[in-house]
Amino acid sequence: MNMIQYEQPDPITFYKHGYDELRFDMSTLLDTFEQLETRTDLTWLTKYPGTVDLRPCPVSIYPELVKILSRLDIPNYIERSLNTSDCTLIHCQVRREIGQGFQATQSYMPMHRDTYFTTNGIVGNCPPVHKLILYPLTKQERDTNVQSSRLRVIKGSHRMMFDRSDMDVSMITQLGKQASTQIISGSDISALLFNTAMLHDVIPCRGSMRIIYSFATQMQYETKYASDDVHRLAHAKYEALR
Repeated sequence: MNMIQYEQPDPITFYKHGYDELRFDMSTLLDTFEQLETRTDLTWLTKYPGTVDLRPCPVSIYPELVKILSRLDIPNYIERSLNTSDCTLIHCQVRREIGQGFQATQSYMPMHRDTYFTTNGIVGNCPPVHKLILYPLTKQERDTNVQSSRLRVIKGSHRMMFDRSDMDVSMITQLGKQASTQIISGSDISALLFNTAMLHDVIPCRGSMRIIYSFATQMQYETKYASDDVHRLAHAKYEALR
């Protein structure tokens, strides 16, 4: 039975803004989050400074990470947001911010786009990947009822882009400072869906965790990701539940 906890999305609004915060009941994942923080037999490897990612494949260790997407009818929500049925899961990542050997006030991922243009062409996926990210509260946040910021996005910036990446980031960031910057905070009842061509940066929150689902077209999966075991497993589990 689906436990849908969101209003039907408007694809025009999503395209205009580039992101949406949707209701996402993580209650069935709280035990999983606790295990991720306390189990000593898991393998965590550094990908970015001050962070560790669960290896080799989170969905093989915790299948519930994919099952909950079907239970909450997330595939339907994403397809309606993007106004297409050609959208599939290509990756699932679990990342923790540990801050060791890294300044707690320094973002491990400053303002950037995952897809952008240079004078030599395009970098990243075209069309851009869309990500659904969960930012569960830390134990301290639940105990104190104080939510910390996790991500900053510049609304609509996926529709404004320069061919020089240095000019692109500086110009659009200045525009964002005027009125369009949105802050995404930790939450056990909501998630963020966004177009990764939008300018965004990580706000440091030591001890926090994020679950990152990446969605692309079926052709992108087949031509770029299907040969990798980790991507193939996440994709297969997702498609089996649709």
